[in-house]
Amino acid sequence: MTTASLTLVEVIEGVGCVARDSVQSTGEDILFLSTSGVRSLSRTIQEKSQPLRDISKNVSDDIIQALEFENIDNIKSVYSPSNSFYLISFPTTFQTFCFDTRAPLQDGSFRATLWTAVPPKGYLTVGSSLFYAEINGIATYTEHRDNGQPYVMAYSSNYFDLGLSDINKIIKKVSATTVGISGQTFSLQVGYEYQPALFSETFTLDAGAVAEYNISEFNLIEYSGGILVNDQASPAQGSGNILQISFNAPINGSAMSLQRLTIYAKQGKVL
Repeated sequence: MTTASLTLVEVIEGVGCVARDSVQSTGEDILFLSTSGVRSLSRTIQEKSQPLRDISKNVSDDIIQALEFENIDNIKSVYSPSNSFYLISFPTTFQTFCFDTRAPLQDGSFRATLWTAVPPKGYLTVGSSLFYAEINGIATYTEHRDNGQPYVMAYSSNYFDLGLSDINKIIKKVSATTVGISGQTFSLQVGYEYQPALFSETFTLDAGAVAEYNISEFNLIEYSGGILVNDQASPAQGSGNILQISFNAPINGSAMSLQRLTIYAKQGKVL
């Protein structure tokens, strides 16, 4: 093919890739870093529509801030087909953003988590294995540990008012639906009015009391020796207009998944 046969099909204005090593193919799409966050380039040939989606909408402010302090040449990324996630790292601020590509949210963005203290120099995928280069050598993503040590998985919601901005809320109960192993612990915290958590409760998954979805299949508790799907609740305390719920779980060699957080509240006085 010669350059004389090339034609311009479409021009995308206002958005460009700012880091060469942020570009990754997922097999069905191409992800890259722009000045406004991580973007997805997906084309619908029939509709000829604008193909850009901001997949980092929920953490775009954090990414933009990290980009301000980073040397563009140091930004690294990788897509792991076996784990179905896209990683992009900002070594200067010790931040790696992990985007789950399996189930986009309703607005098209991806669920994101933040890994700290992981400043890789580069990534490599070989088959189902993910490797990354660091100061001490080559590391691999495996075992649900951080260099042999446990780490904490933490989540905090935004501050919210349950759609009732002029009414005080009294929290009666909190619950969490989780997937983990017998003996796994986690804690729930509730805070009010932008202050540190007032209420905290710790839970432990118990294989003897839980079957998958609380149902024993064929007289056998499915995953009874391993993975448990569990819904645990606890009475709560405190009240306020603005609320936040947080989840913390130590990870030490086994997977842990948070499926749902629920707050049971009743209306208090009008503010």
